[in-house]
Amino acid sequence: MLHLRRQGLGRVSTTTARSKALKGIKATPFFVLLVLLALLWGAPLLWMLVTSLKHEWTILTPRVSWIPNPPTLANYHELIDPARAVNIFNSFKTSLIAAVSYTLLVLTTSSFAAFVFARLEFRGRNFLFLVVLSSIMVPSDTLMVPLYLLMYKMNWLDTYMALVLPGIGNAFGVFLLRQFMVSIPKELQEAALVDGAGYFYIFLRIIIPLSKPALATLAIFSFITNWNSFLWPLIVVSSDDMMTLPMALVQFRSSYASMDYGVVMASVMVAVLFPLLVFFFAQDFIIKGMSRTGLKG
Repeated sequence: MLHLRRQGLGRVSTTTARSKALKGIKATPFFVLLVLLALLWGAPLLWMLVTSLKHEWTILTPRVSWIPNPPTLANYHELIDPARAVNIFNSFKTSLIAAVSYTLLVLTTSSFAAFVFARLEFRGRNFLFLVVLSSIMVPSDTLMVPLYLLMYKMNWLDTYMALVLPGIGNAFGVFLLRQFMVSIPKELQEAALVDGAGYFYIFLRIIIPLSKPALATLAIFSFITNWNSFLWPLIVVSSDDMMTLPMALVQFRSSYASMDYGVVMASVMVAVLFPLLVFFFAQDFIIKGMSRTGLKG
C-alpha cells in the first residue's frame, strides 16, 4: 500500500510539474511581448539619459551610440552655471513647493468630501455626488479665463496661491476616495458610534488610516499633474523667480538648443527623475488603491 501511495504521489507531482511547464511555455510569448513593450517605452528615456552623459562632439555624430564614450557629467555641471539665463534649480524649488502644497490640499478637500458621500446618510446625497462627478466633463480650458480674472481680483497673480489653489476641488479625487471608502465595512463605523465616537473621530482614526492606498494613489496623480502643468503657470506667472520647471525647460531649450543638446537633455532628466522616483517607490500603493476602487483595467 505504501508503495502504491508513493507511486500515486509521484504521478501527481509529475502531472503538476508538467502543468506548470505548459503554463510557463504558454506564458513565454506574453512575457516576451511585455519585455519588448517595456523596452520600447523606456528607449526614449534611456536615450535622453545617455545623451546627457555625452560630450558635445559625440552627440551629433551620424553613428548612433547607446554607450557614452567617454561618459561625462559636464552637462549637469553646466546647469548650475550662474552665467546661464535660466536658473533650473530655482524653478525646481518653485515646482516642488507648488506640487507638494497642491497635493496636500487636494488630499484634504477630497478626503473630507469623499467621507461625506461614502459614510453619511442624508437626503440628496446621490444627486450631489452626481453633480460633483458631472464637473469632470467640463473642459479645464473653459475655466481659465474666469480663474485668471479671479486671481487678478484677489491680487494673487505671480504667487504660489495662483499656482496651487485653482484645481484643489478635485472631482476625480472625490470619486476615487469615495469608491475606496464605500468598501470599508460599516460595522467599524457603527461600533465606533456605539462607543460614543463622533464622525470627525471616525474620519481621522478609522477611515483615513484604512484608506492609505487610495490616498497614496491620489497623492501621486495630483503631484504629477501639478508638476507637469505648463499652460496655467504660463498664464499666471510673469517673473523669473516664480517660473516653474516646465516653463524653464521650454525657455532653456529655446535659448540653448542650437548648441547644447547635452545640457538640454540634462535639464530634462532633472525634471523627469523626481516624479519617476516617486512613482517607482509608491507603485504598490497605486496597485492596491486601483484594485479596491474598481479603476483597474
